Amino acid sequence: MKKILLLMTLCLCATLISTAQTQHGIVRTLEKPNRPSVGIEGATVSIQYQNDVISKKGGKFTISMHNKKLGDSFKVTRVQKEGYTLVDKMLQGRIFAYSSSVPIEIVMVSNKQLANDKKRIEDKAYAKAKNTYESKIAALERQLKEKSISEQAYYKERERLCDNYDEYLKLIDEMAERYAMTDYKGLSDLNRQIMECIENAELERADSLINSKGDFDKRERELREQMELNQAITEYLEKSEQDAKFKFNDLAQDYYNKFTILASNFQNDSAAFYLERLAELDTTNFQWQNMAGHFIDDYIANYSLALKYFKRGLHQALVQEGEESEWVTTFYGNIGNVYAELNEYAQAMEYQQRSLAIIERFLGSDHPFVATFFNNIGLVCIHQGEYAQALEYFQKALSIIECVLGPDSPDVATFYNNIGDVYSRLGDNTKALEYQHKAIDIEERTLGTENPDVATSYNNIGLVYLRQGDYARALEYHQKALAIWERILGPEHPNVARSYNNIGMVYSAQGDSARALKYYQKAIDLWERVVGPEHPDVAAANNNIGVVYDIQGDYAQALEYYLKALTIRERVLGIEHPDIAESYSNIGYVYFHQEDYERALEYFHKSLSILEHVFSPDHPNVTMYYNIIGLIYYKLKDYTRALEYYQKALDILEHVFGHDHLDVAMSCNDIGEVYIHLGNSDRALEYYQKALDILERVLGPNHPDVATSYNNIGIIFYTRGDYSKGLEYGQKALNIFERALGTEAPQTVQIRSVITIVQYQLALELGEINNFNLNHCLIATIVDDNTPAKQQGMEGEYVLLEYNDWLENSPVSLFDKNAEYKGKPKDIVVLKDGVISKHHFEDVMGVQLGVKEITKEERERINQLYKTWKRDQALLDVWNSRKKDNSVNKQSD
Repeated sequence: MKKILLLMTLCLCATLISTAQTQHGIVRTLEKPNRPSVGIEGATVSIQYQNDVISKKGGKFTISMHNKKLGDSFKVTRVQKEGYTLVDKMLQGRIFAYSSSVPIEIVMVSNKQLANDKKRIEDKAYAKAKNTYESKIAALERQLKEKSISEQAYYKERERLCDNYDEYLKLIDEMAERYAMTDYKGLSDLNRQIMECIENAELERADSLINSKGDFDKRERELREQMELNQAITEYLEKSEQDAKFKFNDLAQDYYNKFTILASNFQNDSAAFYLERLAELDTTNFQWQNMAGHFIDDYIANYSLALKYFKRGLHQALVQEGEESEWVTTFYGNIGNVYAELNEYAQAMEYQQRSLAIIERFLGSDHPFVATFFNNIGLVCIHQGEYAQALEYFQKALSIIECVLGPDSPDVATFYNNIGDVYSRLGDNTKALEYQHKAIDIEERTLGTENPDVATSYNNIGLVYLRQGDYARALEYHQKALAIWERILGPEHPNVARSYNNIGMVYSAQGDSARALKYYQKAIDLWERVVGPEHPDVAAANNNIGVVYDIQGDYAQALEYYLKALTIRERVLGIEHPDIAESYSNIGYVYFHQEDYERALEYFHKSLSILEHVFSPDHPNVTMYYNIIGLIYYKLKDYTRALEYYQKALDILEHVFGHDHLDVAMSCNDIGEVYIHLGNSDRALEYYQKALDILERVLGPNHPDVATSYNNIGIIFYTRGDYSKGLEYGQKALNIFERALGTEAPQTVQIRSVITIVQYQLALELGEINNFNLNHCLIATIVDDNTPAKQQGMEGEYVLLEYNDWLENSPVSLFDKNAEYKGKPKDIVVLKDGVISKHHFEDVMGVQLGVKEITKEERERINQLYKTWKRDQALLDVWNSRKKDNSVNKQSD
């Protein structure tokens, strides 16, 4: 999620009240070493309830306090000068106490000078960071060579240094701007030296100078003692307050400087410690609370602690600035972002909506900031499964950004990508690709085709084609992404390995296991060279290889690679990480496929235990494990336990997503099936109906999933003997399947067969079996196993004419007779390819009974063939009887 980050201001503005009628002020430049501050002429200063004033020669301006609305204070609403930037952003909107003797100072910096200073500081910081990183790596290499550390410790420390180096590089831009905008006026000589050292990346010297001031605890203790003393000794109050404010600012600046130095060495925990001390130094300074909250959120990932600072900052911003302030909206947005990271989406949405409401009131509904909050709300909607609402917010944001920045802005491409992602989640891959291609068209025009961002978009399009089943085009786009990354980033870059991995996924989906394994192995080899053999990406590729073997049914190999992935993840990530849960889950699926349900349960329970600890027991990700555990109990025929876990999943899904979500419908369907096996058709019908109601509302009345629900309900009525009601639902299902999937789709053929069987049962019940037989016949399909029917040479589908004492026009159901004859000898008469044959079985036959529609011509042909066969059988019986009689007579003679 995009976060609003506002830099803290390490200065305190003391204001005195006076009764004079004129407030003086000056607009000046920053003071820097060897660059004194000078007044800025021609700057516009806007004061609430007063005409704008323009700074004159030397940067001086005057505010008349005669306006009664001003009273004894005034608010600066805007400061502007073309080519200049205001240093203290929060000065605009600040209320100042009037003073005739103390002028207000407004500090600005020319954009050109700011850019030059920032680049100078950045260059030195990057160089220093690189040298620090390389020296630490070199020292680590020596330790490995000297065998003073193990190879495992070496790789772990190297990975930590690499990650810290990358994270620090992200901070340099922010810190460079912070120091480039630091005003040296009023700093002591020692502090000027410290600041100059930091700007020049002489961090060790800066640290030494800070430490030369003495122990931090002692300094802070002295500060607090002096602040308490100031309250008791009123005669020295003014001087003491001045000293305290200096020490306060001095200590605060040193806390921040210390934080800067430690962060540059990737010591994030220590850096956070000093930033926390800064925030605790003045808990009413909401800017400091914001700074601490952001660093802890982004680099420490302690979301509860970040929330503490953001909420404290929000309270102070509300007290000091009021509800209608930019800082309040900032804190609302930041708190919403943290709640999203904690997967508490209802809370996240509440705070984002609060922030949006204020932003729209004081900036209008078409400001780019409004688009940012629309984007954040859209992302929360995605997490909540509310795709239609997410789409609405992304489209609102897109409309604003297109209007403000034009249709060819890369930011417009970002929203196209977001909209494409929603359509992909909705299963509309066509629209997903439409928006992804719109995004790539903008990026190619504005960024060129040889750009890493373009390669990333190619990669995303490839993933959509992969989900769509268009493997040729998926492969094309992944290979385009790979080519760009190889040219721009070089062949030894992690993104190249990711392309190898994604290409492997395409080949895996195509069933080309050999190529899939080849690319997965290439990804592993490259990742091992670039990031080391014990990296989460290496584990992920091993996991993918395991999936290939799993699909092939080579469970031994699958298990081997799943265990490789698990071993790496346990060493790198610890034992309570979502990726560990995924590994346990994959191992569980291997045992599930092998029908070793007890061991499968063991691993799925391990996964569930981790996810309940990481996400809390009522998180949506946990529901998947409740469902699979419920399914295993279902397979074990432990329907009570299956119902328990299915119900847990449903409770969470309804709590998180509400009652109109596809996952809720699927869960209701699972519970309905369990109730069928528990013999409670009323409860089964209740849950099947809930599933149907949701599916009709969400997917519309003509979706195949709706047809499946109709079919489930129909089966309940069939089992109850209510064939008319069952046929009603079955026919609804058949109509949808025929329209959506075609008349020859497996689902259509299957449900048509079921409907025909029910029509047969209904015809028996109504005494209309003769009419039914005019357009139908009973069939026996041979099962593809080594069954008695197969052993007698039977194969394929036969028309069933006789089954012991059952005949086609018998008023008794064939299926009831089949149950009656179970475990007993049986004779059947069947017809195939114009030939009628009779078969005897002592017990099991190995046939599946069913009903099939036929034409009138086919019925006439079957009747004629059967009539002829019966006549021939009668003649044969007579002939055999006579032969038997003749034999007896001969014996008598």
